[in-house]
Amino acid sequence: MLERIGVIFLLQLCFAGSSSAGVSYESLILRDDPVLWWRFDYQRSVDGSVAYDEISNYNSYYDGNTSIVTGGIDGGCGWFNGNLAGVELGSELRSRLDASKAITVEAWLRCADLPASGARPIFATRINAAYAGMEVIIVNAGGSCRIQVGARSTLSDSYQTAYAPFDSLGQWNHLVCVSDFANGKVIIYLNGQEVTETSVQFGSRLYEVGAAVTQTDQIARDCSLNNFYRGWLDEVAVYNRALNSFEVLEHYRAAIAEEPACLWVSQAFSASTYKDVFYGSPSLAILPDGTMIASHDYFGDGVALWDPTERWRTAISKSVDGGNNWVELAVVNRIYWASLFEHNGDIYLLGVNKPSGSIVISKSSDEGLTWSLAYNNNTGLLFSGGFDQTPPNYTTGSATILKHNGRVYRSFEDRVYNSQTIGQFKALVVSADLNSDLLNSSNWTMSNKVEYNLADTPPEWGATLPCWLEGSMTVDTDGQLWLVERFNSYPTTDKAALLKLSSDGTVLEWDVNAPDAGFIDMPGGMHMFTTRYDSQIGLHLALVNNNTDSSGDKPQQRNTLSLVSSENLIHWRHIATILQDDSLLSWEDSVALAGFQYVEWLFDGDDIVFVSRTAYDGAMSYHDSNRITFHRIENYQRLFTNCGNWGYDPMDFNFDCIVNLKDFFEFDSHWLN
Repeated sequence: MLERIGVIFLLQLCFAGSSSAGVSYESLILRDDPVLWWRFDYQRSVDGSVAYDEISNYNSYYDGNTSIVTGGIDGGCGWFNGNLAGVELGSELRSRLDASKAITVEAWLRCADLPASGARPIFATRINAAYAGMEVIIVNAGGSCRIQVGARSTLSDSYQTAYAPFDSLGQWNHLVCVSDFANGKVIIYLNGQEVTETSVQFGSRLYEVGAAVTQTDQIARDCSLNNFYRGWLDEVAVYNRALNSFEVLEHYRAAIAEEPACLWVSQAFSASTYKDVFYGSPSLAILPDGTMIASHDYFGDGVALWDPTERWRTAISKSVDGGNNWVELAVVNRIYWASLFEHNGDIYLLGVNKPSGSIVISKSSDEGLTWSLAYNNNTGLLFSGGFDQTPPNYTTGSATILKHNGRVYRSFEDRVYNSQTIGQFKALVVSADLNSDLLNSSNWTMSNKVEYNLADTPPEWGATLPCWLEGSMTVDTDGQLWLVERFNSYPTTDKAALLKLSSDGTVLEWDVNAPDAGFIDMPGGMHMFTTRYDSQIGLHLALVNNNTDSSGDKPQQRNTLSLVSSENLIHWRHIATILQDDSLLSWEDSVALAGFQYVEWLFDGDDIVFVSRTAYDGAMSYHDSNRITFHRIENYQRLFTNCGNWGYDPMDFNFDCIVNLKDFFEFDSHWLN
């Protein structure tokens, strides 16, 4: 995004005060004098933040997890997820349209979903009470989709509609809809051309608003909040007059709509081509010279067909350019659900040798090319598991590696197999002195094992299989060690559990009634997450699959990834939506088929980098991931800078909420040199 803004700024510097044969899209819109114009460029888009109007600082705001993404006209556009996303316009628009001879609504749209039933609203305003004034929606009629424009001139007027065929998915379209009250017609333009003109009988030659409304105006959702648009919108403008065909064509020809940016920087591994084999347990390490090492394992019915000695294996890849490109290096056998970490230039994989198996560790001293194997207690076999389902049955997911006070910590679980608690896990933590031989089991310590007590489950959760698993180790500002456990509270969502670990790593405690522990409300707490402490801003951070589904019946949702923070590990708040699935699917299908999950992340200078177990574009389900993707959140601390609801000005290059000479120097360092 900074690159794109920099180009725009440079062009403005080069051409300021000069004439040009071409006329910019921005100049044309301003010339034609809309009453409101939303460009969806560069500002914050967290719920409640201002949706900036280019004309008059109109009081509108983002809601329902709307995102501003790269693409569209002049750099940015709005992504609306089809779930709750929209722009809340309030009720002030009525006064700006009152007594108009016509209303024109203009937008660029790139649909990700077309309705099989219901509607996909683009724009809606109320004339009085809950009565529609003018609406632009996409509907399905008899199996064919079409643009529908509805309008009335007065409260007593009958609602007049006009239609135009529309079946475009995944392509930008320029749409202009005119309700001409003075001349009794509705005109729809698509991509610069008039596609329909419908004569209608309006009750008045002017748009006459009523005394008050009971519903507010909206972009990308209807005023009753029952129907939602899914896709991209840009350059939404509203005029209190009729644009003519020449103006419409000029607008269309002046704009170049860019495709939305890819959701990830790169794929750390080639997409899965094995039948019924999926990618799991992503992990990431950064070496002192900046080299990145990523890993993943495999799961699915197809794995059972592999040779037993190679079934539980972990793949390794390497990047030397900050994650932009990757080379697949090795496959390490007999290690699974493993987490990477670096120490003294060596790389380690800490996991199990198989599901419900032994805890093992492997080491590489050549940047991931070759690896040791855990044959015995001197070569990485740390804690032996039982045979078949005989205890102990060590299990895990890719979990946070914590280094603190010269020790390394990681959580595991011992799975319990019996009729009373099937699916239960005993939480535990292993640790070792970082200066010891980490392949020697005698240097490792295991805490006591804490089995979850089903009686501790709040009955109001209605949890069908309550248990904790896949915990994340962290430390607070007082040096207290904590295990933050993912908690399966299904169908209730966004719960986690806090367990306290002694300083020597031997005593793990759970107290459901402790004021500083027990259960916590944590967005995304029902899914695997990694927590880390940022000492610069004094906050614990996590990337989570928070539940945003409006229906309340999709607790499995993983198609959204968010950054959350906490000062004390107990009270968490949503900071920013980082990823939302943008597949050409309905919201319901997106929840079922897309996921950004089991994210492992690290600090990388001013950035956060992470790898995701990603199900996208062809995955069999949200769970059956077909990619390991690499992502970067540039200058992540800007998300915590308090610029008020307005967010950042496009020229605020150093994200300090002030546009001054420091921004020019920042621009100069990136571009003019």
